[in-house]
Amino acid sequence: MLNPDAHDGLFAALRQLRSGADGRLDRDVDGLIAEDAANDLDGDGRITRMRIADPAAEWLAHPENPRVMVRANAEKGWIGAYRLESEGGDDDGDGEFNEDGPFGVVPDMNFAHGWPFPDPEAGPWASFSSESQAIMDFLLARRNIALAVVYGPANNFLASPQSFGGGGDLGTMKFTIPEQIAGFIGLDPEVEYTLDEVWEVVKVLPFARQSGITKEQVAQFLGAGPATQVADGDMEWINAQGRDYSERLEEAELSADRPAEQYSRGGLTPWLYYQYAVFAVELDVWGIPKAKKEEDAEEGEESAEEPLTLESLEDMSSEEFLAFGEEKIAAFLEEIGAPEQITAEMAMQRVEAGQITPPQMAKMVAQMGAGDSDEGELADQGREGDGDHRPVDFRQCRQR
Repeated sequence: MLNPDAHDGLFAALRQLRSGADGRLDRDVDGLIAEDAANDLDGDGRITRMRIADPAAEWLAHPENPRVMVRANAEKGWIGAYRLESEGGDDDGDGEFNEDGPFGVVPDMNFAHGWPFPDPEAGPWASFSSESQAIMDFLLARRNIALAVVYGPANNFLASPQSFGGGGDLGTMKFTIPEQIAGFIGLDPEVEYTLDEVWEVVKVLPFARQSGITKEQVAQFLGAGPATQVADGDMEWINAQGRDYSERLEEAELSADRPAEQYSRGGLTPWLYYQYAVFAVELDVWGIPKAKKEEDAEEGEESAEEPLTLESLEDMSSEEFLAFGEEKIAAFLEEIGAPEQITAEMAMQRVEAGQITPPQMAKMVAQMGAGDSDEGELADQGREGDGDHRPVDFRQCRQR
């Protein structure tokens, strides 16, 4: 168990879902430590969520079940009425609720691979927390492990592992070669090259073949940062398991079309895979599959006639997305100014294979940024936590 403190916190006198271990941090970097913790306002022994009336906010009560909160959808004429906060108050008067609670470093952000400095929750240095250090010491003393399955918030069978930046995003990155090395391998030191262009030259050189130089080593030499993209062969196996997983859900009349988290920088899973060098996958054990929706052909045809927008993607099933066809999807991607590497064919293939869902695609496109013409609008759609539009901080609810 990576985070026994968070586990025990679920059974404490005041129960709270959290991801930080016991300790104290200056999360909001204001020079004060743990000065704005959550408060049990209703005295039920649990820290939950609360809704605060705010006409400028983005949440409203579900019309059929008012206990459930849903995001407002302008295209459907929905108007926000509430913002959601963790139970408590603004103890330090900075306008934020419960942002600096009595918890310490998050162990699942404190591993060495892609360690997310300077986030306070990641710790002052990698392996700072006793929990992450103990896990690494335990594993490094036992080199006979062949497979690791991490039960956490991510699900690599529902959504294939994505790069979290750095060495995994090399398709569009360009590098200049140091003059001495460029002359040795026959490239121009004043020209920028992609990794693929450099590798095509290097891989046939005698010294590279004799020394077993790999493409990943070349990437690190060029300063691309830590590797963050799963190897092709491993990805094929993960995708095969994902297809089998989806088929089993299908047989049980359950839907595989649900959001799936991704592991992130400084996490246990990427450290296991990239540094401990063992095959590792992460699976969530708390996700509840939904009953599959029964849709006839007419409903599918009607959905294809609805406009395709970033907002509509957030509530769209994989089947509804694929019903638009390659031509309409390509026009949509061009309209929003999606990055060139995101093509309609690639998007459809990944959705069909269950590697990504339309809601995840909307989030990914927004995070990567879109074209110049709609840059401001798309940035607003993709950015969370600005002004009064504060989303549910699900990271507070994660634990290992």
